[in-house]
Amino acid sequence: MIRGRSIALRVVRESDVITVLELENDLERRGDFVPNRLRPEPVYRKEFQETGFLTEETGKLLIVDGEDHLLGTVGYFRPVYYMDALEIGYSVTDPALRGKGIATEAAGLLAGWLFKTRKIDRVQLTLIPGNAASRRVAEKNGFQLEGVLRRAVFAQGKSVDLEIWSLLREEWEASQG
Repeated sequence: MIRGRSIALRVVRESDVITVLELENDLERRGDFVPNRLRPEPVYRKEFQETGFLTEETGKLLIVDGEDHLLGTVGYFRPVYYMDALEIGYSVTDPALRGKGIATEAAGLLAGWLFKTRKIDRVQLTLIPGNAASRRVAEKNGFQLEGVLRRAVFAQGKSVDLEIWSLLREEWEASQG
């Protein structure tokens, strides 16, 4: 378990799989800034059985409070095979809990854990311009805006741009001072 100030990140357990899948497949709850992809249960269960949603290249952890109540998810993956980087994503499941710093703390914990446990020099995230909440998560964790990937993803029925933000290992280390 990766413990923070007010939350923790923990591995997905067998008993969590259906709940997490239902949350990921609830398109209305996911909001306007996440692509509308549905995951079939057999594929999801197979991935969990094979990897527990945790490998060197990709992973999913649960965001929980002090009483192990599910608050959301964070994940990471290799953006392209030739990059010495991992990309992170995050989601707070209950819209009423958004804007309270949960995603900010979770993204910071995940980035720190990745720098401590992986031979990478950058952690990056992408967000759809206009997603003010994710922009705040990036800024509060020291990520720097690098540019815009034009028409990079299909979301909400149209192709949209993505901003790409990064945090370099030396920037993260300096912030730990």
